[in-house]
Amino acid sequence: MDSKGRQIILYDGYCNLCNAALQFILKRDKKKVFQYYPIQSPEGELLLTRRFADKNIPDSVILLAGGELYTKSEALFKILPQLGNGYKLLSIIKLIP
Repeated sequence: MDSKGRQIILYDGYCNLCNAALQFILKRDKKKVFQYYPIQSPEGELLLTRRFADKNIPDSVILLAGGELYTKSEALFKILPQLGNGYKLLSIIKLIP
C-alpha cells in the first residue's frame, strides 16, 4: 500500500489485455482505492524486485495489498469487489470449478 493507504496495481505496460483491464479498473475506481504503475516503470521495478529477488517477475496484472502480492486472476478477484456492488457479484465466478 502507498502512503495514502491505497493498494497498488502493477501491470505490463506492453500487454494489450493488461492495458484493457487497467482501463476497465480506472473507469470504476471512483473512491481512488488503487495506485497504478507499469511493471516497466522505475517505481514498478523497485516494488517488484523487493518481492521477486530471482527476477522472475510475472508479466500480468499484479496487486500489492495489505503486505500481500496477488497475480493474474487472483489479483482481479481481489480488485473487482472494491469497484462497487455490481462487481462484487463477478467475484463469485472464482467459486465455480
